[in-house]
Amino acid sequence: MAKSILIVDDEKDIREPLAFFLSGEGFATHHVGSGEDAMTALAEEDVHLVISDIRMPGMDGLELVRRITARYP
Repeated sequence: MAKSILIVDDEKDIREPLAFFLSGEGFATHHVGSGEDAMTALAEEDVHLVISDIRMPGMDGLELVRRITARYP
């Protein structure tokens, strides 16, 4: 089973090419456009690694990391 990576970035032009590249390297990738959507995806999917933008509208990347580590220690 391939390791799963969740990519979080509000810019589609960043997250889609990164997901495409990582998929080509053998990783299962998922990508979302916000921190809120990332938390939903994490509740529904088994993810091994999260790659996140820091500056995003709404929940920024630092808040996302805080919430992830609090919920999934």
